[in-house]
Amino acid sequence: MLRGIVLVEVAASVNEALALLDRLKPDVVITDVRMPGMDGFELTRRLKARRTPPTVVMMTGLESAELHDEARVAGADCLLEKSRLHKLLPPFLVERFGVGHTPV
Repeated sequence: MLRGIVLVEVAASVNEALALLDRLKPDVVITDVRMPGMDGFELTRRLKARRTPPTVVMMTGLESAELHDEARVAGADCLLEKSRLHKLLPPFLVERFGVGHTPV
C-alpha cells in the first residue's frame, strides 16, 4: 500500500468518467485500452488536450509494441499489462509523484 494515495471515484462508462473528471480534476486517471463507446486512446487524447491534464495510465490485457506506440502517440504516461498492474503501478506512482516513500 502506498501512503498518500486516495481512490476518489470509479466510473462505469466513458461518459460517466468525463463527467467525474470535469468535477474532480484528479491527478491520475487509470483507463483501459478497450472500452465500449470510446476507447482509452481517445479518452487519453481528450484528457491530454485539457489545460491541466492528469497523468494517464492506460492498462491492457495484452501488451504489444503497437499498443505501446499508440498509447504514446495518444499522450499516455504509461501503458501497463492488467495482470501486472498491482506490481507495476506503485513504482510508477512513486517515481512520478514521490508518494509512498519518505525522503532522506
